[in-house]
Amino acid sequence: MSAPSPAALSRRRKALYALVVCVVALLGAELLLRAVLPAAGRATLPDAQIAAHLNGKAFRYHPDLFWTWADPGAPGSPVNRHGFVGKPDMRVAKEPGTRRVVFFGDSQTFGAGMGPGQDYPAVAESTLGDGWELLNAGISGYRSLHVYRLLRLRMEAFAPDALVIDCMPFDSPRETGPLATAPLRGAAVEALRRFLWGSRLYYMVRLAREKLDPSRPRYLDASLARRAQGQGGAPVHGLLGNHDLIRDWAAERGITPFFLAYPIMEENGAHGCMANPGELPPDVRVIDACAHLRGTGLPARRLFVDRNHLTVEGNAVLGAFVAASLAAWAAEGAPP
Repeated sequence: MSAPSPAALSRRRKALYALVVCVVALLGAELLLRAVLPAAGRATLPDAQIAAHLNGKAFRYHPDLFWTWADPGAPGSPVNRHGFVGKPDMRVAKEPGTRRVVFFGDSQTFGAGMGPGQDYPAVAESTLGDGWELLNAGISGYRSLHVYRLLRLRMEAFAPDALVIDCMPFDSPRETGPLATAPLRGAAVEALRRFLWGSRLYYMVRLAREKLDPSRPRYLDASLARRAQGQGGAPVHGLLGNHDLIRDWAAERGITPFFLAYPIMEENGAHGCMANPGELPPDVRVIDACAHLRGTGLPARRLFVDRNHLTVEGNAVLGAFVAASLAAWAAEGAPP
């Protein structure tokens, strides 16, 4: 076997050199983005919270939920060891004679930027008083797909009497497969997914690709719901979103689901809503937060910090309305 020619060796060296340069450049770009991204100078939420999210300190990768709390129950964590906001002493088994309601949604439900007891589920619990336990399972960025998976993974043990779902209709891809807590693709692929989930460079490339796609879902844009309706007809449930799957999951277990119409502030400062008539599944209880906030007569800029995060006053107003809705349900003879 003859030795490689000098020309072949030169080509190999050049290829190896190019590979090393590419790897170093990618690593440099990743480190630069990690240094730059936490600034988030235009964020409307507290800098410390934004920085924690961008640095990956608040969340960790999860094969089914995509992300979850990094260290629930640890000192400084906003959630207890079960993943609910506050309530460090809560038990898995609810107290006899107590109605337990679990809230699901994104940072609007979680209460981004709020202090202890200021998120609207906590306000509702305080308003209702004894005999009620309201658990806040909101987590930043969660959509109905996350909620549906979280229900199936963890919630049966807590035996809730009701659920409150604060998610936009048509907000996420349809659930199409089984849970895969034991990864089906193998450890190597799962390790790659975990690495890419935490990569700023991968995030920026993916974000750029999505921004350039004119047909991309825009979660705070009513055009997504309109596209799901097809040719001007009624909303087509089953193409996007998972509200009906959540409804069916709850019904099979004797749990009452409430769907909260997702309120927003429009870019011009007016009250807005991400749940138009007919977009939620039929035969469900709806807490029309949009109509209520608009009906208070209070300016949206007073109730919202930004497009979808509520102020302290906004949480107080919504919490009181949610409490009234739950109290009306209880008056109908709801368990326990």
